[in-house]
Amino acid sequence: MTLRIVALSIMAVLMMLLAGCGDRENPADIEDIAHGTIYMYPLKFNHIEYNETGMENWVHYRQRPFLIYTPPGYVADPPGEGPKFPVLYLLHDFTSYSDSNTAFLFANIGLVADKMIADGEIVPMVIVMPDASTPVGGSFYQDGWGLWNRNESAKKQSGNFEKMIYRDLVNYTEVQAYPYEMPFSIIRKRASRGIAGFGMGGYGALMIAMKHPDLFGSVSLLDGFTSVEENIDGLIAGVFDENNVAAGDMDSFLDIDSSFFRPNTSLALSMATAFSQHDSLGTDDATYLPKFGVDLPFDENGDLVQEKWQLWLDKDITASLLDLYYMNLESTSVYFRYSAENQYHTAQQAAACIAKLQSLGITDIESESYQGYEGFPATHGAFTYEQIGELLKFHSRHLDTDPGE
Repeated sequence: MTLRIVALSIMAVLMMLLAGCGDRENPADIEDIAHGTIYMYPLKFNHIEYNETGMENWVHYRQRPFLIYTPPGYVADPPGEGPKFPVLYLLHDFTSYSDSNTAFLFANIGLVADKMIADGEIVPMVIVMPDASTPVGGSFYQDGWGLWNRNESAKKQSGNFEKMIYRDLVNYTEVQAYPYEMPFSIIRKRASRGIAGFGMGGYGALMIAMKHPDLFGSVSLLDGFTSVEENIDGLIAGVFDENNVAAGDMDSFLDIDSSFFRPNTSLALSMATAFSQHDSLGTDDATYLPKFGVDLPFDENGDLVQEKWQLWLDKDITASLLDLYYMNLESTSVYFRYSAENQYHTAQQAAACIAKLQSLGITDIESESYQGYEGFPATHGAFTYEQIGELLKFHSRHLDTDPGE
């Protein structure tokens, strides 16, 4: 099949071995089972759009490859033949630029799904994994990401990431597929379509499910970022520590930068570029980082600046978005999974979000914590391959496998 790169099985084996550690049973052991296939599609989501004035809208992305897992029994050639399957859209975390959706390969997503299907733990399903990475880490699946970014590298890779998921990606996989090819064999109805995410992807999954309720019948979050208020103190402390910023040192504060080894800083800059891009017409530059074109919600002393902090709260799920969209979850099954040892306080974030949902009358919620193993605490990103399996189980219980044909 043209323009499809089959993930090498030997790479999957090596990644499985790297992922295994500690005294536990590996759920992705290689056995004599049927295997699905993972493809990579090098697409460009760069549609030209027009607004009400007839002028071109700002819509451009870098090349955005997406990964797609097709289960055993899927007929790839000729396309469009064979049985149709339910689908799960799986969104990645904020991360280093090179990882993006490929982090799920290191989590052995294909082997985990193969094993669980063979064992009858989940129904066969298609799993679609888009790339929403950015030079500072993640996009938080926001439209308008990086629009005013002064960093040229980031600006060239800006885009409408929410729209990329709910419109472009669903259209490509279920309706159009790659140009000149048939769409994937996916059941095209809400009850057969789920969305899930890890970390930043958990935020994106719940946000998109709420705002576009006609698309997804189930949504799940693994260590999702759902309440910035529960993590802001630790985030500020982490940013100052990673960048060796002493309280009150403006020069060091302005030199804040992101990298793979500065996860709190990457998270803060990802959120700032998504939530608090600098307004060049504004008058308050107290927390402005010129190299990124963003305003942080805290100053060089580590104190919150209310005007900028409010911009983050306006985009926060628990603080704001639930009040606007909670009613759209009334017929949606929701699952929270979180670690007790997570360095970003996702257990507290989940608790705050669940409490808010319940207070608003949303009751179809499942939640579960995980502890890791003795000597191996379940921090953010640890044992991801095991926890993804739990998300698959949840969606398997809620995905409709009847194509209705």
